Amino acid sequence: MDGWRDVLEHVDKFDFTKIDYDVIGRIFERLIAPEERHKFGQYYTRPEVVDLINAFCIKRGTDKVFDPGCGGGTFLVRAYARKRFLDPSLNHRELLSAVFGTDISHFAAHLTTINLATRELVEERNYPRIQRSDFFEAAPTKTLIELPYDDGYGQTIKPGLFDAIIANPPYVRQEDIGKTRKTKYAAQVLKEAKLKASGRSDLHVYFWGHAFSFLNSGGRLGFLTSSQWLDVEYGFPLQEWILKHFRIVAIMESHGEPWFEGARVATVATILEKEDDPHKRNDNKVRFVELRVPLAKLLGPNDSREMLIGAERVRDEILSIESDAATPDFRVRLVTQTKLLADGKSLGERTTGKSVYAGGKWGIPLRAPDIWFDVLKAGEGNWKPLGELAEVRFGVKSGCDDFFYVHDSSAESLQRLPDADAFVSHHGVGRNRVESGEITIAKTGTGEAFPIESKYLAPIVHSLMDVERYEIGLEHCDRRALMVRSDEKLKGTFVGKYIKWGEGQKYNAGATCASREAIADKRWFDLTDAKPAPVLWVKERQYRFAAPLNPNNYFANCRLYTVEPKSAVKGKIVGAVLNSTPVVMSTLMFGRPVGVEASWSTMVSDVDMMLVPDWSKASTELLARIETAVQKLGNREVRAFLSERTLREKSFLTRGKKAQLAELSDQTELDDADRQELDDLVLELLGVKNPQVRLQLRRRLYEHLKAYFEKERRKEEEAQDNKRRSKAKERQTPQGLAQAVFDHVAEHNPLLLRGYEDLADKEGHDNVQGRYIPWPDKLEIVDDLLQFGLKYKSRKTGKIEMTRATSRAQVELMIEVSLNGEGGDSYLVPADPAVCERLKSSLMQIRLERERLVRESLEDRTSDADLVDKALSLAMPKFRRYKPPE
Repeated sequence: MDGWRDVLEHVDKFDFTKIDYDVIGRIFERLIAPEERHKFGQYYTRPEVVDLINAFCIKRGTDKVFDPGCGGGTFLVRAYARKRFLDPSLNHRELLSAVFGTDISHFAAHLTTINLATRELVEERNYPRIQRSDFFEAAPTKTLIELPYDDGYGQTIKPGLFDAIIANPPYVRQEDIGKTRKTKYAAQVLKEAKLKASGRSDLHVYFWGHAFSFLNSGGRLGFLTSSQWLDVEYGFPLQEWILKHFRIVAIMESHGEPWFEGARVATVATILEKEDDPHKRNDNKVRFVELRVPLAKLLGPNDSREMLIGAERVRDEILSIESDAATPDFRVRLVTQTKLLADGKSLGERTTGKSVYAGGKWGIPLRAPDIWFDVLKAGEGNWKPLGELAEVRFGVKSGCDDFFYVHDSSAESLQRLPDADAFVSHHGVGRNRVESGEITIAKTGTGEAFPIESKYLAPIVHSLMDVERYEIGLEHCDRRALMVRSDEKLKGTFVGKYIKWGEGQKYNAGATCASREAIADKRWFDLTDAKPAPVLWVKERQYRFAAPLNPNNYFANCRLYTVEPKSAVKGKIVGAVLNSTPVVMSTLMFGRPVGVEASWSTMVSDVDMMLVPDWSKASTELLARIETAVQKLGNREVRAFLSERTLREKSFLTRGKKAQLAELSDQTELDDADRQELDDLVLELLGVKNPQVRLQLRRRLYEHLKAYFEKERRKEEEAQDNKRRSKAKERQTPQGLAQAVFDHVAEHNPLLLRGYEDLADKEGHDNVQGRYIPWPDKLEIVDDLLQFGLKYKSRKTGKIEMTRATSRAQVELMIEVSLNGEGGDSYLVPADPAVCERLKSSLMQIRLERERLVRESLEDRTSDADLVDKALSLAMPKFRRYKPPE
């Protein structure tokens, strides 16, 4: 077994070498057993996936192959097998001399080395070319390893250039790379490959660039990566770089099976061929391949030779397709690189005014359903990117919502302070000026109240959480935005005092506010550049969809986008088109899932690229009919694409509430006649003249969307069931659940851990009084002509005692501190009733939100109501007097 020692000799020294080599062999055999693969899952890629990628990349037995980040060696072992299959005359030593790999992990490098060496143990000079190092430290002309000669002198091995580079690069998000490494890698790939990687790139992007420096002209690169780069901003520079340097042979994704069980990201296999001729690149047809059945079914039995033959057959079948085609096994859609480049430059022209590549949605031809392409074809020539028809912008970016977005508490103040003198004393302004509407009592996000001239406050749609209709009204603007021009004369005004107070709070020092000062003649508080628009677009959605009409041109917060048509078209027409079901389908294509049940998001760039029916081509008569249809839509509430009964079915049946479930509505958005009428008109706008064809398209659209949302709901319910089963296996106890929920809140909602002193310190008032605050045992408010106070039962003496106070507001604050779990101690309590009222309100909000979140978290972990109640009683005391770590 001396050969085993030689195998490991050229890899960095590691404790692994101290183990008996027979034991290593047995460990290795155990590791590759199917039931044990999870023990080294990060090093293992399923062989059928690898064989398909290798079949595209390795053309000859003599091809020189490199795997950066070789993990457990699956790619290289299958490359070894494929090369021997292509040229049986090659011996073990020759095959090893053309297969190279690196990995930063000691264990992974050792595992790959053993895996390759064990292909033929009788060979004395059994030396795989595997280096334990950071791939980014490797270079074609830099020594990879030194192998021993028989006479003891080392043989230096330099990698050189390769015919095929195959890999499953590490899945590391950009947040976890580290600023120093990210800066280093970005500079390296820019110098080596002219790849201008986005600062938000995941780690695999840098692997593409560095791998390029090892690739022969005409060589192929096959990477298995996260599929996100096909559709999101960090992938756009990578797309442009690929189009400039490669023929894209194929991009493949499986819908028949997950390629990594339990993975949180979808994976895609990309096959590229390095091509220096721009004409050959641009004329190339990219094959976007959706695999519809498990690869094992396509390739054959999990046997080296059978799978190799199967991979060749599938590869040849895919490459032989010259026009869009679909079979039960896979679907192939062809798009020329010229079109991909043109689409990206078109976006660049709209967004920057320059003919630069700005990105494309490459995931659409890969995974869009057939109905999407059928609807596109039916309206061929009548679809346009929304960015060509309208300006899509962020709503107001304030930089400090607590300061800029205030609640109108005038009515509340007028009712609470009916006495004119008391009103002036409290607010510093006469009641009559507030009653007339000249002045607004504005409450900030942190609870302070200030008088502000009403002309400086404009209604703003802060969130669409509570917007239940297709048309925005004043009732949906629960806040007012501060709108003050930089050149306003503010001396002696209430708004001027408010701005000065904001500067005292250092709000002007925030990054967004401070950046406004960099603009000539612009002050930090000036939001007046914001432009309202007749239609709003919601960034994030779940089961409900609405692009609400905004006929009164209210401002919108940056959680929403504004849509301003470029031509003289009515806002209702734009709203009608954007609320139609074909556009719901389009937003699913151009948006991106955010990982929560049926939730998806559209960034501004997504909405700009999104295809919509071109309203500019419609006749006056058709536009009038569309306007009438959307008015009907605007007069009712927005319904979900899944009924309330479907959404609640599993939960209600689990809890034995079958009768209550039957009472819930089974109506969905797609069941409404006004929705169907609008969709029919929008399909007519697309040029579908035949009513029967429109009806068929609508039915197929509705069926697809219904199935899609039901599938997403089932996936979420299965995930919840798995979570509950997993927790059940851990022998759930009230104590364990209470601690788990407390830890969850502490990590994800630290603001809910704030106690009385945290809030009191923020108030910073000097006029305070010492008060003993009891535990919440039989508390009784004393409020008579003689005194204010709080009676309680002493835990020490068992007698009824009293803490005195100067106002009822002070008493109510003391009760809230006690209910918050902070009783049994003395505190400094403000003398000012208004300050007490604000602190009480803030504490109550924290307490109630904390209780709600704890209960929801417990119910998410178990369906046992008694267990929830017991755990809740144990969880809430854990928040008492909690101080977060420094």
